[in-house]
Amino acid sequence: MQLPLKKQEENNKNEKNRFEALFQFASMGILVANASGIISMANDFLVDLFGYTNSGELIDSHLEKLIPNRYHKKHFHHLKQYDKNPSPRPMGVGKDLFALKKDGTEFPVEISLSNFKLNEEKFSIAFVSDISKRKEIERSIIQQKEQLAEINTRIEELNNDLEQKVELRTKQLQDTLAQLQVSKDELTNALSKEKE
Repeated sequence: MQLPLKKQEENNKNEKNRFEALFQFASMGILVANASGIISMANDFLVDLFGYTNSGELIDSHLEKLIPNRYHKKHFHHLKQYDKNPSPRPMGVGKDLFALKKDGTEFPVEISLSNFKLNEEKFSIAFVSDISKRKEIERSIIQQKEQLAEINTRIEELNNDLEQKVELRTKQLQDTLAQLQVSKDELTNALSKEKE
């Protein structure tokens, strides 16, 4: 049984409102682009993330607008490869990915991709997260590890120096004791001769 037209329109409107709420109030950047890499949707989080004032600045722009120039060629190739075999997956596994803000500054990102078809047209969805804080923490951990390694090396050097000094002092002490023993023996012999 088919719903009356008015009820169906109301259901469609409710579905659209739910989708809009999910899309706009997500706490990560969401971008939708067609198979040619033209942006068709961008949520407010993504707009803010990239330093734009509204999604209109991104809609109908090519994805390369959000990618540093040095990656354009590779990205175009990857886009074509993804279009041939689209599947949900993280992007750039094992690589550092960077995005480009409106003001030209770069920042590290993590991107997950997914895809869908609408009226026989292919679309890709990118879920974008700024990982600047994580990268700062990683750099800090690496620096701390390097500093710790330097401290450990210095401690080993000091320990080796100390061991050498202890060996030297022990040898000197043994030599002194041996000399004292010789002196004692000489004194004992001299005393015995004196007694005789």
